[in-house]
Amino acid sequence: MSNLEPGTYALRSVTIGKRMGLGGMYATREEPGAPIHITAKIPSAIDRQNWDIRPAEGNAYYIVSPHTPSREELIGFHNESIENHGPATLGSPKSFIIKSVGNVPFGDDVYM
Repeated sequence: MSNLEPGTYALRSVTIGKRMGLGGMYATREEPGAPIHITAKIPSAIDRQNWDIRPAEGNAYYIVSPHTPSREELIGFHNESIENHGPATLGSPKSFIIKSVGNVPFGDDVYM
């Protein structure tokens, strides 16, 4: 079970076993229906790199945009594909399991 607190986060892309340093690439949203990309933290992208983590059923979470078109319709990580490693798109939020990977530098802050 995860100990991730609900809140607003920048989601950094991490490869387990690869040394993490300064910088990095972060989950970045575009328009609804488009794949969520990873890009560097640059001024033109920062406002699209924050995500609200909200509890879902069980130990799952929704990853949603804090900037939604309306309060009634949330947009966030949506996995339309049932294939492993399919792209996450920006759409009606689906729930995801998020947990600490531990035993790596910054392991307490790394979730997948």
